[in-house]
Amino acid sequence: MCLMTDVGHSSHKFINDGLNYRVDLINPMIFLSEKLTEEDVKKVVELAVIKRADVIFISKHTEPTVEEFLIRRNSETQISICHSDLSESSSGGEEAFEVLVSRLPC
Repeated sequence: MCLMTDVGHSSHKFINDGLNYRVDLINPMIFLSEKLTEEDVKKVVELAVIKRADVIFISKHTEPTVEEFLIRRNSETQISICHSDLSESSSGGEEAFEVLVSRLPC
């Protein structure tokens, strides 16, 4: 199961930096996945770069190559990329994931 929600689609402000106006997104894109794969991450990061939105990845389990990819991509882009693998949390990680999914409005 994968689910992505863009909580920032209507939350933005315009900034005048003296040269031009640009949009500053306030809220990030959030990507929930039971098993986060490098292929999923690549697609989401591509979209985030286009939208100039920060990304938060939350997963139950993560492929080993994902962390390296995220570290490399984070240094190459001007967006912030965060990742939390709930299977690594000391207690209740999988339950926390289920709570997050159950509280989504869609």
